Amino acid sequence: MRSPIIRLLRKALSKFSLFEFVIPMTSVILGLGIVSESSIMIDTFSMIQMVLLITFLELGSQLFLFHQREYSDSARKGDIPGEKNAFLLLVILFYGMSILPFSQILQNPKASPTFLITLALSSFLIIIWRNIGESAFTQIMKIFIISFNNSFLLPLSQLVFYRLEVNTLFITISQVLFLFLLGFLIMREVINVEIKREKSGIVQIIGTIPLLKISEALLILGSTLFVIFGIRNPKVEIHLFSFFSIGLVLLTLIQTFQIDRVGKAGLITIYRTMTILLIFQFLGWLTLFWLF
Repeated sequence: MRSPIIRLLRKALSKFSLFEFVIPMTSVILGLGIVSESSIMIDTFSMIQMVLLITFLELGSQLFLFHQREYSDSARKGDIPGEKNAFLLLVILFYGMSILPFSQILQNPKASPTFLITLALSSFLIIIWRNIGESAFTQIMKIFIISFNNSFLLPLSQLVFYRLEVNTLFITISQVLFLFLLGFLIMREVINVEIKREKSGIVQIIGTIPLLKISEALLILGSTLFVIFGIRNPKVEIHLFSFFSIGLVLLTLIQTFQIDRVGKAGLITIYRTMTILLIFQFLGWLTLFWLF
């Protein structure tokens, strides 16, 4: 007979978002890359503790959302008695485990009050954004919170930890990633409605095509900022990086111009191209900082 815990985990993992799990940790490592670029020695132990903290918070947050949705009407669903409480204990376990790496971070002499405030705010956003409602306004807030936290707050926490001043490199990366994330997440809402047949208040109010155009506009603006930075930067790698990004954005524009003819297949192509663009942005910067 299958273990109840294993069965619960399998049930939860079917709704697990790998993207939402990976992106915060990638943002932390990206912030460390900016620190490393400034020739500051990285504290490996503190880096591991930060990744563990984000991991436990993210797991607890996603499991809590699943708990809220799956067991909101347990009597009607006919769930096995005690399953709801067992799953809640699992959520509490992951949230509780986050205290261990957080306590280790507190003991580090580099942990200034400004760093703790930044980290606390970022951690709070990771916990709260999934549970602020499902209206059109709250969906917009969720998209903004994810983009702001992962493009700005999490990388900033690493700069503050190492007492590195905010520089042009950080500002450029945070602005570009914020716009790319915002555009991608808006497009994801469109895909959830048009392809996956899920409900979305923001799509219902604004519409598929207007949201698609907003998403494209954000990508164009982000790419423009990136190209301007690339032109001013002497590194050839950044020149190639920026122009490849603008090339991916142009591919999405071509599909947008043909959306009346290509229909949903075009939407899927646009979404996949945006996904590649976002992955390319994060992996590209990580490669530049950690390998070159």
